[in-house]
Amino acid sequence: MDLTKMYVGLWMSGESLTTALRYQGEPLSGTWVVWGQVHGETHGVGLWVTIEAVSNPEGKGAPLTSIEDLPMLIRWEYILGGTASNTPIEKRPIGFLPKLESQDL
Repeated sequence: MDLTKMYVGLWMSGESLTTALRYQGEPLSGTWVVWGQVHGETHGVGLWVTIEAVSNPEGKGAPLTSIEDLPMLIRWEYILGGTASNTPIEKRPIGFLPKLESQDL
């Protein structure tokens, strides 16, 4: 599947996000979503994405101030899952299920 020009939401661990974006602040934890548009792929390595936003399941944005409007390489091994669309995706938490209590089962 060619993802070029598609809009994506990519799930990443906080550790992978910290590494991928070379974030120098407090290490991030949990699961995060990187929102952006794909500009291409380096086969076997990852996707080139212009990042528009980063958020976690609670809707908090990452304290990332060095993201520019240049495509960044997001390596395949950093991506836990994702979604893609031909139109811009709302920058909101998606795909996260609430924790179910045993009585909900």
